[in-house]
Amino acid sequence: MNSSETPNPSAPDTLDLSTLVQGLQTRLQAAEAQLEVLHLALSRAQPVASTVGSPAGEGETQFLLDLALEQVLDCYQESPQLLSAYAISTSLTSESLHNLQATPELAADPLGQYWVLRIQDGGEILVPRPRTQNLARLNTLQQLFTVTGEGDDWCLQAAARVQTVQRCKRWQLQNRGQIQLGESALQFQWQQRLRRLEQEYQEIIQNQEQLQQLLQTATQGDGGIQTKLSAQQRRSQLQKQYGEPRRILVNTCAPQAYAVYEQDTVFRIVPCNVDLSAAVQVMPATDQSIDWRNSMFGHFHRHETTEVTRARADHPYLPRQPYLCDESGQTWVMAENWEAAERVLVALKGNWMALD
Repeated sequence: MNSSETPNPSAPDTLDLSTLVQGLQTRLQAAEAQLEVLHLALSRAQPVASTVGSPAGEGETQFLLDLALEQVLDCYQESPQLLSAYAISTSLTSESLHNLQATPELAADPLGQYWVLRIQDGGEILVPRPRTQNLARLNTLQQLFTVTGEGDDWCLQAAARVQTVQRCKRWQLQNRGQIQLGESALQFQWQQRLRRLEQEYQEIIQNQEQLQQLLQTATQGDGGIQTKLSAQQRRSQLQKQYGEPRRILVNTCAPQAYAVYEQDTVFRIVPCNVDLSAAVQVMPATDQSIDWRNSMFGHFHRHETTEVTRARADHPYLPRQPYLCDESGQTWVMAENWEAAERVLVALKGNWMALD
C-alpha cells in the first residue's frame, strides 16, 4: 500500500470542523443582518428633553425608543448594549426599601440595578440591568418582579411597567414584571419566537379555513339565488300560458310534486323541484307541460284509482288530509296552490309515508 492509500484518521475531524465553521458563519451572517435592522430602528429614536434640571442645573434628556415592546425585549435579550444609550439606571428609593406595603418607587441612580426605557407606545418599562450576576440575591427584586424557578441563569419574561413621578428622576411601579430563574435568555427568546411562529401559522390556517367557508357559502348562495330566479321565471311563463295551476300534487312518500294546469278542458302536468332546505319551496322544474294522460302520474292514476280518501284523524302529521292513492301504493295530497303544497311538506318534516 502506497502513501496515497494510507487512511487519514484526522479526515473525519477535519470534515466535522469544516461543517461546524460553515454553520457558525451562517448563524453569524444572520445575526449581523438582524443587528443591522435593530441599529437602523434605533437610529430613528427621537430625543425627549426633560423640563426638570439636574441637581447640578444641567438639563437631562431621555431618548424615546421608536420600537414596539416586543422588539425592545428581543433586543434586550440578544444585544442589550444597544439599549444602554436609551436607558436610565435606577434603584429603589430608601422609602420603598423600608416600607414594603407602599407602592414601590425608583429613583435615578448611575449604579442602579434596573433600567427605565421609554418605548414606542409612550409608556415606560423597567428591566434588570443586563448581565447582572446573582440577580436572584437582590433583595429588591421581589418588589418589582414576580420570580419563578431556581438557578443562577435568568431571563426576563415580561417587563415591569412604571409611571413617571418626576421626569428622568423618579418613577412609580404600575405593574410587576416576570423573571424566570434557571433559564437562559437566549433559550427563552427562541422559545418565544417559536410560539409566535406557531401562533401565526395557526392564525393563517384558521383564516384560510374561514376564507374557504366564505367562498363556499358565497358560491352556494349565488347558485341558490340563480336557481330560484330561474324557477320563478318558469313559474311566470307557465302562468302566462295557462293561468294559475288547478292543483299541486305532493307525494307523501318521497320528495316529489307535480303542478296541474288546464288548457282547453285538457289537464296538463308539469314536474316540480322540491327544495327541503331552511325555506321549503316547490317550484316548476320546466316551463313545458305534457298531457295528463301521457304522463307518468297519469299512468299510475287511471280512472278507477282516482278516488279521494282522507287520512285518519290520529295521523301524526296530516290528520284528516284528503289524498289520492296510485297503483304503486303512494299517496298524493292535492294542494290548492304553491303555498299550500309547501305547508304540506313542512308538516311532514321529512317523514315520508303513505297516508293510508
